[in-house]
Amino acid sequence: MAASIAATMAALYVLQPGAPDPGVGRFAIEYPYTQGQRYGDGRALAISPDGKVIITSAAGGSDDLLFYRKIDEYEAHQITSAKAGRLPFFSPDGQWIGFITPQGVWKINLAGGPPTKLGSVTAFTVGATWSTDGFVYLTSSQQLWRLPENGGEAERIDAEAFGSAGVGNPRAMPSGKILLLSVGQRDDAKLVALDLESNEIRELGLLGADPRYLPTGHLIYTNAGQVLAVKFDARKLRPIGTPIPVLPRVRIDSNTMQLAFSDNGTAVYLPADERSWRRLVMVDLNGRTEPVFSEATPFLDNNDPRFSPDGSKIALSESSGPIWVVDLSSGAPTKLSDSGFYPMWSPDGTEIAFGTTRSTSFDLMLRPLDMSQQEQVLLDRDINLRTADWAPDGALIVREEVPGKGMDLMRWTDLADESTLKPLLAGDDDEVSPAVSPDGRWIAYVSNQSGRDEVYVTAYPKPEGVVQISVAGGANPAWSVDGREISYFQGREFIAVSVSTESQLRVSGRKKLFEGDFRQYRWHRQYDVRPDGQSFVMIEDPPGGHLEVILNWFTELEQTLDRGD
Repeated sequence: MAASIAATMAALYVLQPGAPDPGVGRFAIEYPYTQGQRYGDGRALAISPDGKVIITSAAGGSDDLLFYRKIDEYEAHQITSAKAGRLPFFSPDGQWIGFITPQGVWKINLAGGPPTKLGSVTAFTVGATWSTDGFVYLTSSQQLWRLPENGGEAERIDAEAFGSAGVGNPRAMPSGKILLLSVGQRDDAKLVALDLESNEIRELGLLGADPRYLPTGHLIYTNAGQVLAVKFDARKLRPIGTPIPVLPRVRIDSNTMQLAFSDNGTAVYLPADERSWRRLVMVDLNGRTEPVFSEATPFLDNNDPRFSPDGSKIALSESSGPIWVVDLSSGAPTKLSDSGFYPMWSPDGTEIAFGTTRSTSFDLMLRPLDMSQQEQVLLDRDINLRTADWAPDGALIVREEVPGKGMDLMRWTDLADESTLKPLLAGDDDEVSPAVSPDGRWIAYVSNQSGRDEVYVTAYPKPEGVVQISVAGGANPAWSVDGREISYFQGREFIAVSVSTESQLRVSGRKKLFEGDFRQYRWHRQYDVRPDGQSFVMIEDPPGGHLEVILNWFTELEQTLDRGD
């Protein structure tokens, strides 16, 4: 509370007309809800050009949420009409908030009212900027697109110099004629400026990503896990001098700075040291938790845990990219891949399939557990694909991102023959988070066909008839080992539904096992059932956390660059 009062008084002082320059000030404010954030999903916050409003992206259970907070108020407020919204960004005049949902790109007036759909893009978007030229620019599947600010068809900007390297994190310069962005991936990414009138690209001579031009005449960007700043000639589009590190506390997330700044120099960011909340735990049927790993494990974060079929190992992904396999008896971790997500065990436990972002789309990879072979590309298509489940019959369940529509599920029966990849569930709405029953006769999944996410079950491998399992919203279903229960999250509550499957599937009972703050992610289950049926592996994800704010940061930046330190 004391921090909030101090923040408010400092903000009011800055915003008073004619107030003397109070100098640089630092304080922390409460982040209203941080559950469900997943690294690699793009920037999670924005600040209005005048520095008076902060927008944050978070999640409640598996639902994406947006919150706004006036800097001179104590409380943050959910933008209820922007449900499923993420990746917030402001219009140049600060009157509109842009955001992304699975159904497309939207804007909503800061004063209130319903959201307006601007259009759809072809795949999962991780970068967006609203330019003064009347367009919103986005990177999707590492390609550059634009939408008219009042709505219309998405247009791909096919700059020849991009080649096949992929682009990321566009940021419009104030003139509306130049777009800053990065080309390439990871450590090889380089900064470029795109002339929006001539479609010509100029390399800036800097390696890095997420470039942004500041009103002070500086360029900031990220490289090698640091935020760097350098003086920048906006007319000649060239850096001046040597870049130096700034803002060491900012979280760097998959080459994206979790940082925003206003035109008057207020900087707001997520601090890097709050990753440690999300520890992996075993949870018994009564909700009691026990840490899985000691403090000595090398992981910065935990995602996508999956037990091996015999229960002796856990595969997981880390926010910075690697996929690990951990032996539960010895605690020894083995790095299966330097980069990937959604690891899936083969039914015999000898191989792991996973997703990757190494090309311009999300592709599928495979590697044997004994590391006897290098990882190989299973499937490389122009459309985004993700591993979703590996069924007892040996079929790999694949989630496909359909341009302008959403998510469908595919079934791949022969991994050596791409032609055997066929549609499984492809309704008009999203079908996500699938789980095939242990006997291979049923598949549970999540769909928003009713207007909100609910858990459903249908026959497998040939869908026939649908039974709704959840009754008040549901996410992330999993089967018990004997196939007689389906568990899922309903907000913070973890529910178990008894089912009978003798002739046809029907619900025979429902109970709450426990409730708690565990990581949820709409698209993919973030827990697993232990093969002994007595516990679950989950990720503790308590709400809360803080944003850090720096008032008059531009003053400090100029002084730092003048000193050269």
